Amino acid sequence: MSEEHSATKWDIETAEWQWLTTQISREHSHINQRMTWYVTSQAFLFTGFAIGTGANGNKVVADILWLLIPIGSIILSIMVWLSLKSTRDSIKLLNEERFKRSNQNFRDFWYREEREKWSF
Repeated sequence: MSEEHSATKWDIETAEWQWLTTQISREHSHINQRMTWYVTSQAFLFTGFAIGTGANGNKVVADILWLLIPIGSIILSIMVWLSLKSTRDSIKLLNEERFKRSNQNFRDFWYREEREKWSF
């Protein structure tokens, strides 16, 4: 009976650890998608700015675009930065939870490797 109980407990702990790892992977995917979206949107804004302020453009439209497009780009950059910051915080919390559920030997090894890699 105790062997079945310990095997079941181990399976649950492994499933929880795998679920946390999957969630971390999804958050990394969200970061990738947000950065791709950000770069693409900045390219469209830059293109609109270049076309709108071209030699054949209307002076009034060019003056308006000269002000609005950079402001829009700055606002967009702040929004993306905030979303990336929240995603990074989510990854940090998920990693902490995953490490709590890991066995001590694995956790010590991982922390040691990560400290060396990420120390500034």
